[in-house]
Amino acid sequence: MTTRFAQWALMATLAAAPAAFATTHSYSFSGTLGSVDPLASGFPAALAGLPADSPYTAVLSFEPTSAPAANPFGGIFAQATLYKPASFTFSFSVGGVTLDDWTDRFGLHVFVWNDEITVGSTQNDGVLFMNIGSPGDTMFQFGNLLYGMSTLASDAMPSATIPGGFALELGQSPLNSRWVTTGGQDLVFAAVPEPFSPALWVAGVLALMAARGLRRGALR
Repeated sequence: MTTRFAQWALMATLAAAPAAFATTHSYSFSGTLGSVDPLASGFPAALAGLPADSPYTAVLSFEPTSAPAANPFGGIFAQATLYKPASFTFSFSVGGVTLDDWTDRFGLHVFVWNDEITVGSTQNDGVLFMNIGSPGDTMFQFGNLLYGMSTLASDAMPSATIPGGFALELGQSPLNSRWVTTGGQDLVFAAVPEPFSPALWVAGVLALMAARGLRRGALR
């Protein structure tokens, strides 16, 4: 009875496997460039001649996390709740070119302010996404520290579309000079199930069937 129960439990687990896989969270946005600086350090040759008003699209995808990380930063960053997803990808497409090689030396940092004094003397909400690296590493950052206090419900890791304007900067760390700067409207959220491996799932089912066949043969 115990063996049969274990077999049925394993079968149920395998059958439910496709729905049990985690999801990837993403924020996508688009707009037109505000400025382009071809003299900035490390400026990509592929962007040479790019007009300042070129339309762009961008997508940040990352592994979601709900656990805040230790926050060693000072200044206004000390007031934020910090999240560090385990992995991320970022793609920025403009003028037929896609930039997707961004340092993950110290990972993606997501700073969240909820009803905090971020700029000036008034309370605001704020969100800032940035990858942090060593000097010379490729870096991006985007977000807004001046969202209205009703934008975020808490200091939890954002998991919904963030309405309102934001700023974006791309360049080499520590962003003393920027390849491009721009603004945009609305960070559009999506949660996408990660693809599971059909081959692995089928292999598990076949292994279970084989085990059951061997057991039946042994009982004859």
